[in-house]
Amino acid sequence: MSRVDEAEHPGLHELAPQVAGAEPPEPSGLREYAHLLWRKKATVLLVAAVAVGGMLAYCFVAPKTYTATSTMLLEPPVSQTLLDVGAPSSLAGVINVSDKIQEIESGAVAQLVDQKIPDAPSATAAEVGTNTDVVTISVSSGDPHLAAAATNAYAAAYIEYERNLTNQTFSSATKQIQNKVNTVQLAINNVQNEIRGATPGTSLALEEGQLGQLQTEFDGLQNQLQQYEFYATQGTNTQFGKVLSTAGVPNSPSSPKTIEYTVLALIFGLVAGMGVALLVNAVSANRT
Repeated sequence: MSRVDEAEHPGLHELAPQVAGAEPPEPSGLREYAHLLWRKKATVLLVAAVAVGGMLAYCFVAPKTYTATSTMLLEPPVSQTLLDVGAPSSLAGVINVSDKIQEIESGAVAQLVDQKIPDAPSATAAEVGTNTDVVTISVSSGDPHLAAAATNAYAAAYIEYERNLTNQTFSSATKQIQNKVNTVQLAINNVQNEIRGATPGTSLALEEGQLGQLQTEFDGLQNQLQQYEFYATQGTNTQFGKVLSTAGVPNSPSSPKTIEYTVLALIFGLVAGMGVALLVNAVSANRT
């Protein structure tokens, strides 16, 4: 330092040694942890490797489960349209999907499946999207071929179950309509007997009034009866559901999910390894 500088700034020579010998600022806590983990990276990697290896071993020895899935479009049974004559037209054809899902998963459908595939695994159904009439039917099994066969069997059994219900509905409705037809026919016979014994004026009034109304009601019931009889025998074959896609034999297991489980094990192992490294460092610091 020149004498001129010392003369102009007399305290400068006192500050210079302090600046030159000042200690560097202490690293932040986050940086200290980063340096510590880097020094202990072998411990972190070892714990992560143990976690990944354990998960791979589990996936290797765990029993494999295969899941097959089919897709079905639900359709309202024809009985809903024909029998609910008084329902508003805006409600015609509306399907309660949640009820249909319960039917697919019910014991009644499972019994129909059991007739074709004894001891078949249970099925689960779920709506595709929201406010749709499309559902998926899934079956899981250790045998991929059994899973596919059972899934398709459940779809067919649901259609058969709905057909049986509709046939029973129409059979019951047919009996009720037949009873009404018999009752109206008896009333017609009584009125006709009255007409035969009545005066010409009275008989004409009976024919145009009471007899005409009864005959109109009788004709309507007869048409309804014929319609019910038709649907109960041959008109209900495709009114319950339509299989959009059949279940194929799955190529890979649905459980255990080796890739997903391994990634989770790696993440867990890294976190656990960092925890072990920090714990070991804390114990070593306390001993010293």
